[in-house]
Amino acid sequence: MTTGLSKPQVLLDAEAILGIDDLHIETVHVPEWNGSVRVRTLTAKERDDFEQSLLEKRGRGKNQTREMTFLNMRSKLVVRCLMHPTENSRLFRDDQAEQLGRKSGAAVDRLYDVAARLAGISEEDVDELVGNSESDQPDSSPSN
Repeated sequence: MTTGLSKPQVLLDAEAILGIDDLHIETVHVPEWNGSVRVRTLTAKERDDFEQSLLEKRGRGKNQTREMTFLNMRSKLVVRCLMHPTENSRLFRDDQAEQLGRKSGAAVDRLYDVAARLAGISEEDVDELVGNSESDQPDSSPSN
């Protein structure tokens, strides 16, 4: 039973979905840099690439494991989301995250918060990544 308050559902086909522009951009003022930047949401592939960038390989061969690292996490996300001021292209390359990580923590935090919100990355998502990373680890506890 439907109420008069609900919107009628529109069923989408593949062509309609692929034709939708769902990559939102917000302009964010960064007082530490005396200017503003454009922050765009991540595509699904870009989000996967970001999450993959947080995994660090340890060891070799059969003993190789993957560990979650939060080292420079904010900058790794922000470089993927900042857009050129006038073109529809990224402002930074992935390999510039280290350089961006040397900028004001307050500025990068502000941009990370917007980028994470636009990308749908929540604290729970980060916690889940940590949990999945820890479950990939061999049990190193001593047995008695």
